[in-house]
Amino acid sequence: METIKASFDDQKKIQLFLEEVEKRYPRYMRDQLQILSRAVKNFEPFTEFALEICIKQTLWSANDFHDVVRHLARTQEQESIIPSTDMPIVEMSSTYYK
Repeated sequence: METIKASFDDQKKIQLFLEEVEKRYPRYMRDQLQILSRAVKNFEPFTEFALEICIKQTLWSANDFHDVVRHLARTQEQESIIPSTDMPIVEMSSTYYK
């Protein structure tokens, strides 16, 4: 648990989240921590925001956290792929060559 906590800036929020997860899944806490650890490792830039979302939406499982953080990462990735609308649009003529 301490390793997971150290990965977050807001210690109160991660403590609350971990307590709620432990209440709901006491027998599977080790599995929950492994899932959280993987999510933090793979999606590090999005973990703080994902934690906030999970708390606001009362999503109290490591799988929920993983799904949220993965969604945030994919959304960010898609936004970086989509070209901005500031780019000029060049219209092509419909001339055919033989």
